[in-house]
Amino acid sequence: MPLDLPPEAKFFHRNFNNMTATDYGPVMRLLQGFDADHASQDFLIAGDVGSSRYILVGAVTARRSLTYLHLHCRQTRITGVSFYQPDIPPDAEPERMVCLEGEDWQTLLIEYADQAARQAGVAPIRPEKNVLGYCSWYYHHDQITHDNFMDNVGALVAARSDFPAQIAQIDDGYQSHHGDWLVNNSHWPGSIEEVASRIRHDGLRAGIWLMPLLASTSSELFCHHPDWFVKDQSGQPWLMRGWSAPPEHHWACLDATQTAVCEHLKRIFVTLYKWGFDYFKLDGLGFMTPAGFRSDPQATGVSAYRLALDTIRRAVPNATLVGCCPPYLASLGFIDHARISADTAACWIKHRLDEGTSYEEENAPPDPEAPCLSNALHQALSRWWMIDRWFRADPDVVFVREDNSRLTEGESRLSALAGILTGVIITSDHLKRLSSERLDLLKRIAALRLNHPRPVACRAGYWPQVFAGTVEGRRAVAIFNDLPRPHTWKLSAWGVGAGGYELLHPLGVVGDNITVPAHDAALVIEPFGTLDPHP
Repeated sequence: MPLDLPPEAKFFHRNFNNMTATDYGPVMRLLQGFDADHASQDFLIAGDVGSSRYILVGAVTARRSLTYLHLHCRQTRITGVSFYQPDIPPDAEPERMVCLEGEDWQTLLIEYADQAARQAGVAPIRPEKNVLGYCSWYYHHDQITHDNFMDNVGALVAARSDFPAQIAQIDDGYQSHHGDWLVNNSHWPGSIEEVASRIRHDGLRAGIWLMPLLASTSSELFCHHPDWFVKDQSGQPWLMRGWSAPPEHHWACLDATQTAVCEHLKRIFVTLYKWGFDYFKLDGLGFMTPAGFRSDPQATGVSAYRLALDTIRRAVPNATLVGCCPPYLASLGFIDHARISADTAACWIKHRLDEGTSYEEENAPPDPEAPCLSNALHQALSRWWMIDRWFRADPDVVFVREDNSRLTEGESRLSALAGILTGVIITSDHLKRLSSERLDLLKRIAALRLNHPRPVACRAGYWPQVFAGTVEGRRAVAIFNDLPRPHTWKLSAWGVGAGGYELLHPLGVVGDNITVPAHDAALVIEPFGTLDPHP
């Protein structure tokens, strides 16, 4: 479709559907060059900053296919948009598309999110209370054992007055193989049911990680039921290279169009729910839509994926389903929470290394796919418009710890502020090992939430850095200085001004101009008068 924009129009807002960016750089750009086609998924925004004219083109459904778009530029000018939906035949009904125009690209994004939520029947989201919890992955990874998990749960319970967690979640590492989710390995003596019982006895909700449609070729499920999986052209299971180490590295995807597979899914989730788990972290969802051959020849990867989610949702209607690596539009209405970031890590950045180079190699380019705080933070901030419109938004775990971490204190505040922005604050830190200062930081952020966040002072070519909203009914500004140098912002531009209180360090009362150090964060609220601003 052609776009009627001025010759000066250069603004482009792209989207990446999954947890890994499709290429380098921020989602907002000022386009350069002569002829080019710029890719996006689900939607894109093009516009002219000077005249405040913006157009959003995007899909608001993904029932049978995902949608991929290209913005076309010819002879330096934006000329049009094309899109394709690979699973929709030429004579079939396409996914529903919208074209929105307006003076503010942020308002267009909010309208787009609201329309997609209505199309999917997303239930009203109640974000008044922060989600607080513990996840084992980002400290122990797949080496988690029964003993160190329960040690962390004990620390969580002991610190309840400081960090009133609601959830303790076992992550990858408890199971014998990917796919055999009811069979624990030798590091977990006894039963997983007993672990859930102990978690609940301590007044916490029990959570567990699994990849419901995936199984490794080393699993009992794959060995006993190879006919249950999506097939390739030769009739063999369609295999993917997953992120796990051998022998768990080759994954196959279950064919949810088979009745036996749906019954298997029901049994897994009903059993875990009966054991006491009611918080399910569903990982690897982006791997669950392969375009192979299924029992139902009319099914697509997306429709089969939605059938699986519907089966799970009906099996455990009162549980919390957390989507990781999800195709977002295809998942709406089925999941309660969703990761809006890439995997994080207790380091600011990782480099794309050649063989023989070290992690500290300064001249190596940053890796946009590697787990690290900068990648996770940037992606979470760029998806601000999803927060509490599509689901409770999870920015991945918050790091405040000093041990087993490369993060500076300021970078820990950046991580913490992402939790305040979304209202989902999950930690992998061992709370008994936190210094009093770091435990105090965790305590303060557990009680804070930036409501209705919206980016301000946005600059194309940069990730969003400043968000305005409210904290406890007061105007507030959250500042994420991801730059390698200090930067100064003028608070009165966003209705806070001199006399505001900074809550993260805390600096106390600040002036109209606030300078935030490199790789650091600040949260400033307008004055409370004589009230104590610190929770």
